Amino acid sequence: MKTGLRTIDLTLAGMFVALMAVGANITSFVPFLVIGGVPITLQTFFAILAGAILGSRLGAITMAVYVFAGLMAYRLEHRVFARSQFRKINRAA
Repeated sequence: MKTGLRTIDLTLAGMFVALMAVGANITSFVPFLVIGGVPITLQTFFAILAGAILGSRLGAITMAVYVFAGLMAYRLEHRVFARSQFRKINRAA
């Protein structure tokens, strides 16, 4: 019975988190893969591949880590944007 995560499991999970981040920014290069004006990205492929290779438990953990990293990046980006806007307002006054 498995009780913990092995080093290879954590490495593969980190790799799939990185692949999801890269796959979110790669849109299809073929024009007929745009459906209703929405381009198809590789993100869906990597999510399914993570579940197939890592299994349901580790695949779900990997996607949760990706979502958590995205939320933290959003908070950081929002904070930096808010500070820059605050500085612009103070300079104008």
